[in-house]
Amino acid sequence: MSKLVCAFICLVAGGGPGVAETAEAAAGFDWYKTQFGTGGLGNCGPACAAMAIYWATGQDISVRRIRAEIGATGGGRATNLAQQKQAIDDHEVSCVYTELAAIQGLRDIIDRGNIAVLYIHTAPLSRTPGNVTRTRVGRYYADECGHYIVVKGYTVDERYFICHDPIPGDWATNTVRYPDGSMLGRNRYYSAADVWAALRSRRVVEVSRSAFE
Repeated sequence: MSKLVCAFICLVAGGGPGVAETAEAAAGFDWYKTQFGTGGLGNCGPACAAMAIYWATGQDISVRRIRAEIGATGGGRATNLAQQKQAIDDHEVSCVYTELAAIQGLRDIIDRGNIAVLYIHTAPLSRTPGNVTRTRVGRYYADECGHYIVVKGYTVDERYFICHDPIPGDWATNTVRYPDGSMLGRNRYYSAADVWAALRSRRVVEVSRSAFE
């Protein structure tokens, strides 16, 4: 599948609307999932696996089901990257480990029409100044921890990666959202330099839609 290049209207930190040209591995539908309300604080990994399956096949499988299939249930227990890959494999989705030698490798995944599941630590992601609901740029939560996100695109000026981050806008009710009601983790823009610094492992899971197409 080829990448989609488009003009994306976004809100930029510290200012009004701007237009950024982006390259994205498009699916044609909203495949974002949150880890909120899925039975444990450590469900970022299962949420990313569920998103990858949804993007690749159109199968809307719950985060709770992926967590149960992985077998690490209850509490805040985290999962590992190998378990994410296995869960994606188990649903007959084409995925491989890809080793990133440099940040360009992540853009190359998008250029191949694919997405990537990353294991990061959130601390290097720059916090959004001011009202987090008025911009798509930067980390919108205080949590500083090991975490999984999905990278689905980048801006062609190479300043940002476009990510699906499963952390909710707030842990109490998940009601802190964009004005249109969509969740803050959907299509979040993180600085490319921050994402590279945040990587805990340069091994990522590259997911393809080839089997679906």
